[in-house]
Amino acid sequence: MITKALFDLPFLAKSKPGTSPLISAWADQVVTNGGTRPTAPTIALRDSVNSSIVSAGLDSKVLTWNLFATEDSSLIAACTPQKPGPASVFWNPVTGGGLDGNRGIAFSGVPNYIDTGFNPTTAYSNDTSSGFILYKYTPFNDNTEGDAGVVDFGANTAFVLIFSQSGASYFEANSVFSGTYASASNASWAGWLSGQRTANNSNSLYKANSGVAHTSINTNTTVETGVRANGNVWLGNIHQLPSTPGNISDGGFSFMAFTLGLTSSEDAALFSIIQAALVSKGGGSV
Repeated sequence: MITKALFDLPFLAKSKPGTSPLISAWADQVVTNGGTRPTAPTIALRDSVNSSIVSAGLDSKVLTWNLFATEDSSLIAACTPQKPGPASVFWNPVTGGGLDGNRGIAFSGVPNYIDTGFNPTTAYSNDTSSGFILYKYTPFNDNTEGDAGVVDFGANTAFVLIFSQSGASYFEANSVFSGTYASASNASWAGWLSGQRTANNSNSLYKANSGVAHTSINTNTTVETGVRANGNVWLGNIHQLPSTPGNISDGGFSFMAFTLGLTSSEDAALFSIIQAALVSKGGGSV
């Protein structure tokens, strides 16, 4: 359950004067991308999230993050990441993905996707440290479900995160071969799902929501020496290289991030920050 400690985070207890350069740049970028400047509450919430990430010592390991859930009913704002890092400054909704009120971005099981511009080959400097996080607020299970990622079957490489395909969750970093990726029975899961690679023999899956404490559901310790997939990660559809839509997604997403191999405690801390933010704004949490 969510405890009082989550609501004692600094950004929920007290607003700081001023706005960080990162979030000021985000608000400007929304306008550059063709949207209306976000409202003060929308800016303040994201500034507080950023402050908490920095205070927790996670900023250098959270390369890219985007809180889709927006108070302004703006798809352009939702597709503009607060911290783009090595991803694009606008996550192009190529064939769709619609705004779902103030909860986030939703997909309906048709071949729609959002191109994040995040390419694992250029974003990461090595093959042993990477991470992929999604917060999905609507459960769904299908034998072809594919929430986000990129895969190259010809080169046997992948960077994929799946909530519930045939009753199981998956995190594939570098290799598509069975036995090297992290997976666990996790039918119709909704909430936080995080895949983290911290060594060539450590691929872990974590989950959490308001009713389930942050926990590891699998760590695969098989040595895996594959290389990173060389293509952009798509959300709502797995990008099957060279440019073919793969498995598609149903449901809505309120948060997405790419990281440098978070530990269990670091992942739990980031979940607490995002969960508290979503609860405080009243949309996108489970």
